[in-house]
Formats: sequence, structure tokens, C-alpha cells
Amino acid sequence: MLITAQFRDPSLRPEDFSSQLEKLLPLTLSMDSHSRQHKGWYAQGDSLEEALLYPAFDKSAPSAALLAMLKHKYRKDASVTHIALWNGETERDQGISISIQVGSAFFPSSLDIDTMDDAAVGSLDEMATIIGVIIDVLRPLYVVAHPRAYSAQKVFDDKPGVGWMLYLPQVITAEQVPEAQALIPVPVAGKKQTGTIIVSVANEVFSLDNASHVELANRIEMRLVDQDLLPRYADL
Repeated sequence: MLITAQFRDPSLRPEDFSSQLEKLLPLTLSMDSHSRQHKGWYAQGDSLEEALLYPAFDKSAPSAALLAMLKHKYRKDASVTHIALWNGETERDQGISISIQVGSAFFPSSLDIDTMDDAAVGSLDEMATIIGVIIDVLRPLYVVAHPRAYSAQKVFDDKPGVGWMLYLPQVITAEQVPEAQALIPVPVAGKKQTGTIIVSVANEVFSLDNASHVELANRIEMRLVDQDLLPRYADL
């Protein structure tokens, strides 16, 4: 399952690796709470031996080893930087990666969380919790969660898809999107709503093997576009 977000944070500089890792920390903790076991987070490398040289965190702070490696890697050009972490799992179906890319203020920054097993996050509540952490940490322009191959099956190439879930920082009602099986207000009930998580499939994990799941997500995308509710990437 791929979770993708774009965000703008003028205070987050490309060369400020410590602040970027501090934003990734609560996301790693959220993913750990849903995984079968926890082996620690490491920088991705060209080999297992190389990756294990650079743990991401020392207790709850960015590790000195990883900060030194990133500073050296981007010593000549830090106009756009990319930090990619891996959860230490060598079994493919248990692997999780988290990456953040930060560049100039002209383009949004981005976050990707990739679970190798599409069913690794096994319920609506688990996925909504992870998306909620992303919202709290990054105040994103959108968040979308879907199987990796869904990108080729969404309706509009120039806009985010819906997939399993799509967060938009605006209030969306059931009258606007009657096809959605659930709408989760953000923040939670009791506070002023500033956004909505649109859920295409509420009672099971979204699967590309189920044609009705893909059809439902596509219908929601078309419904959103008809009402000018789904942003273009170029306008973010």
C-alpha cells in the first residue's frame, strides 16, 4: 500500500536534515504500532550492510551517524534533498519504507510511505490513524492511500486519485460524494472541521483484484472533479 502526501512548509529547508527526521519520527512510530515486529529504522542503502550502518534515530532524536552521512551526501548541492528510511525487515512482505523530499518553495515537498504488503494495514481505522498522524505533522495539501499499481487506474493523470482513501483540507459532505462509503472529519468530532478523509471502501482493505473497488474509487474521482473539489497537481 502506498501512502502519498504533498505539503508546503516554508520553515523546512532542504539542508535541515534534523528537522526532516523529526517530522518522520512520529510516522515511524505510527507504522511500528501496526507492524508485526520492530527492528528499528535505517537509511536505505545499496546493500544491507551499508543500510545498517546508519540507524535513523538514537532513542527519539536523529542519529549523529545519519546526519553526518546526509550532510556529506548533499555537501555540493542541497537545493533538493531526499531522505529514505527502511524498517529493517528483510522479508519483503514485512518491509516498509518512508521517504521525504524537500526542495525549493516553488514546488511542494512530498512524503511517501510504502508497505510492500498491500494488506499490511488491515483496517479502515488503522489507515485513518496513520493518515491522521501525517495530517498532524505536515498539514498536507492532500494525502492518498492506495495499492501502488492503482496510479495507472485512476481517472485523471493530472490530479490525485482516491484509491482507498483521500484526505483533502476542506469539508466534504455525503451529499457531495454519495458514492463514498465513509467520510471521516478532520479534526475528530468536537472540534471545528478543517478537512475530510474520503473512504471508498469501508468494510475491507481496498484491492485491485476487486473490480468493484476500482470502479467505486473512479466514480468518486469523477464526482469530485464535477464539483471542482479535486485539485490539479499544477495548482498545489
